[in-house]
Amino acid sequence: MIKSLVSAVAVGFIFSSGAVAFPYISKAKLYSSLDTKPSPYCDIHTQLTLLRMEGDSVSVHLEEKVIGICEIYIAPNPRDGVATLSDAPCGSKTLKGQFLRMGGLNGDEFEITDHRTRLCDDLPAGMVEMSVKNEIGPVQNLVGIFEDGLEQK
Repeated sequence: MIKSLVSAVAVGFIFSSGAVAFPYISKAKLYSSLDTKPSPYCDIHTQLTLLRMEGDSVSVHLEEKVIGICEIYIAPNPRDGVATLSDAPCGSKTLKGQFLRMGGLNGDEFEITDHRTRLCDDLPAGMVEMSVKNEIGPVQNLVGIFEDGLEQK
């Protein structure tokens, strides 16, 4: 779903939500911690893609990726969901939603905190945090930096 939307849209458009803009398309590599130092020869990560839709809705695509000459297979496990954008403390933005599967929502809830508009200087610029809660397993916490260079004004 999101792949066709992404290919049909030019990256870089900015839409406003109140006084703060939110990039039309944003991408981030997510890891289990910010201290992760991926090898240029084998980068295993979770790719987060956000696509701004009408109003405060955001389409979310999450997929496991392997970049490089790794001799390992990681199942992509693509997941698409829809989230609602809201304000968080210090000027950050929060996205809350659920992933979709065939037949509708599957119960896996997620929360993304986008710190690109953060006014406090206690976190790295461009940082994104994500937690995924499913019905049977532990909460998966991921963190990364937006890689597309789109800044909110």
